[in-house]
Amino acid sequence: MAKRKQRVTVKWSKKENDWQSRFPEWENRNAKILGNAFFTMISEYEAFRKNNWLGEPTGFKDLRTYLDEAGFDPDSFTISVYAKPQIKP
Repeated sequence: MAKRKQRVTVKWSKKENDWQSRFPEWENRNAKILGNAFFTMISEYEAFRKNNWLGEPTGFKDLRTYLDEAGFDPDSFTISVYAKPQIKP
């Protein structure tokens, strides 16, 4: 039986109306930590874009709105990382 690929994915959740991580194949805390790292990257990006170099507001709202206004479908935007293959001795 082939083993499913382990991965962590961050995607917009319409139900929660926020970014959510999914790691159904992983049952360890490392997957949760990695998902939180993605959330931190998104929130840091949003905070960085809200003001220009002089500290003045730029009008930037959030990553989801930015993707939508740029002509992309924010519901299909995902960040995924797959686990490395386990080498057994």
